[in-house]
Order: sequence, then C-alpha cells, then structure tokens
Amino acid sequence: MTEPQWLRGPAIASRARRKVCFSSGGTECAAWFYPGTNGGCVIMAGGFAVTKEPGTDLFAGRFNDAGFAVLAFDYRCFGWALNAESYPDWRREVAARSALRTGLYRPGRAAPRVRCPLLVVVCDQGRSALAEPAARAARRAPRGELVRLPGGHYAPFLGAHERAVQAELTFLRQNLLAA
Repeated sequence: MTEPQWLRGPAIASRARRKVCFSSGGTECAAWFYPGTNGGCVIMAGGFAVTKEPGTDLFAGRFNDAGFAVLAFDYRCFGWALNAESYPDWRREVAARSALRTGLYRPGRAAPRVRCPLLVVVCDQGRSALAEPAARAARRAPRGELVRLPGGHYAPFLGAHERAVQAELTFLRQNLLAA
C-alpha cells in the first residue's frame, strides 16, 4: 500500500492552534489546542502508530473552522520529541510490545454498552481496518451511526475527505451542540 502524501509531507499550516501539554499516568503528552467559538470541543488522536501531525491536522482544521475547539494529542510514548519540529524525522515504527495487546483488543464487544452517540466511519475497501467488524459494532451500539465510504484505509484523507468531514460535522452539530 502506498502512503498518501499527507502522511509523508509536513504538517498543514495551523490556524490559531497553540502547543499545550498535559500529564497522563505520569507522562507528559504533547497536544495542539485550537480555540473554538461555538462551545463544543472535539478531542482527537491519531491512529495506531500515528502522531497528531499527519493524523489529525487535516480534520482538526475543518472542525475548528466550523467553530469547535479541538484538542489534538499524541498518546503516551508515541514519537520522541512529540512536537511539529520533529515531524520530518518521525520514524513510522511502533514498539513490538504494542502488538501483544492488539491481538486481543476487541472494542466492538463493548458496543451494546456505549450509551453516548457513536459515529463509526468505515472504508469499504480498507484492509488495515476491516469495514464489517466496525459496521457490526455501529449497529450494535444503541445510539450508533454508520457512515460507509468507498475506498481504502486512507480514503478519508484523500478522495473521500469531504464526505467524511461533512458526516462528522453533521454528527457533531446534532449530538454535541444540540445537547
């Protein structure tokens, strides 16, 4: 699978974001905070082995443009300096110990107990994250919503980006601002 340009290139220029840090389990985590105007806040993190630079900026900017505050963070122990200046040297690697738990990780089992609104976006031709298990989890969640996108794993960052962002913004407006 070829990496899309957004994963290889530099982070997108920020709007009014600022670097912040917070403590989690005794470890300092790096984050970006985009102040909002509508009273809603979106908390974001990258996917498996992806830091905030390539994993969240494309979406965080759009959420922020729509008025949402955004906190985009890196999980504990991801990266080495966890800041935008280090991104060009980012090694696309994960610790071997992380693979020990992923084989047993089955978040879909908890779907029937998720009481808050849940949006699940799946890419129908994805091979890294399979569509059907995620779709089943969305259907099993009492307040689950499912959005299917054509394309592979990176479709939300490429050709299906606009459709993904619009579905997410609609979900946020209906479930975060309406509350």
